[in-house]
Amino acid sequence: MCPKYKDKRTERFPIGERVKEFQAFERQAYKRLEILEAAVNKEALMLLPSNRFEALIGLRQGQYSIRIMLNFY
Repeated sequence: MCPKYKDKRTERFPIGERVKEFQAFERQAYKRLEILEAAVNKEALMLLPSNRFEALIGLRQGQYSIRIMLNFY
């Protein structure tokens, strides 16, 4: 699956550029990106409970979320 990014900082991160704000969770973020790139469909992402994969509601209906760290709710 190909993730979409909301801002320029987040777009720069997967191509290897260092983003100061992401240093605290950089390793976890790269791991999640690898999982996203390897997944062929959303069901594959649902199989791993550690992804904390969930459907969004409201204005974001039809979109999905994967949390990198537990303290970001």
